[in-house]
Amino acid sequence: MEPLILKSLDGTATAEEEHQLRIWRTASPSNERLYQELSRLWIALVETGTRDVAPPPEAQELIRRAGIRPFPMRSWRKRHQGWWWIGAAAAATFLVTGTLAVSRVLGSSKAVVGFGADEFVTGASGVSTVTLRDGTVVRLGPHSRLGLTGLQSDREVQLEGRAFFAVAHAPERPFRILTSAGTVTALGTRFDLQVGGDNLNLALLEGRVVLKTPGKEVALRAGQATRVVQGTTLPVSRIADRDSAMSWVGDFLAFQETPLGEAAREIERHYNVRILISDPSLASRAISAWFTDRPVEEVLRIVCAATLTECSMKDGDVMVRPLR
Repeated sequence: MEPLILKSLDGTATAEEEHQLRIWRTASPSNERLYQELSRLWIALVETGTRDVAPPPEAQELIRRAGIRPFPMRSWRKRHQGWWWIGAAAAATFLVTGTLAVSRVLGSSKAVVGFGADEFVTGASGVSTVTLRDGTVVRLGPHSRLGLTGLQSDREVQLEGRAFFAVAHAPERPFRILTSAGTVTALGTRFDLQVGGDNLNLALLEGRVVLKTPGKEVALRAGQATRVVQGTTLPVSRIADRDSAMSWVGDFLAFQETPLGEAAREIERHYNVRILISDPSLASRAISAWFTDRPVEEVLRIVCAATLTECSMKDGDVMVRPLR
């Protein structure tokens, strides 16, 4: 039902689909609650003023076409810098279902969506972000090429150069990256991969991946790395300096069903802020979104909306609490 709700919100649903949606909404209170939660997150997203890759209508036009009004939001004032924090009730499931993902909403002008093209190439100084059909986000480094198989039923790409992958979760459909040095297989995870000829560097930030090279197969866990040098796979090691290893991606963050606690730590490192989660149970809530060239205020607003939490600022620290 989520895709139909999203069609209604962006004004593309037919009269018959709108009728079906009204019947579904009145069928049970839980259906109506889901609709309202998705509507609220939709408004929270469009109110950021960000643009889709193929420029969508302005935010106010989206709201007008959807026939909905902005919902009341609770705000807090930061004591010494003068900007506002917004805590928005929203459905986290929206981020990983339906036809529109947060990743598409939050993309910069340098982002592209892999729906028609079968190859993406960057130049000497180019860095691009690609969103694939399944929701996987790829940050493509300079002098790199990402090739798509063209098979919608498969999750398989080819890589030359360097890329950061935030692979969408689909346990029944492994995601495969074919390279000249070996094949990387993942389910839902985030990792940095660099390949050239029969040399390969792989650093895993989250989840698990399997690297298969001629005659050898290696499984990696979060925080581990491995290399292939002239066709020889070296032993698995710990990532020595995560921040240094990921500096090439620039002002970019990507999460795929990442626990809020882990996402908070990355946001802290990226923006040099401190985030305090008041209730330990909140740390396991998942967030799927990506951000490029976005201020910390906007990033935290979306993260807190998606995880059904409230964000406030006090004495320079960000406090995350359950919705009240």
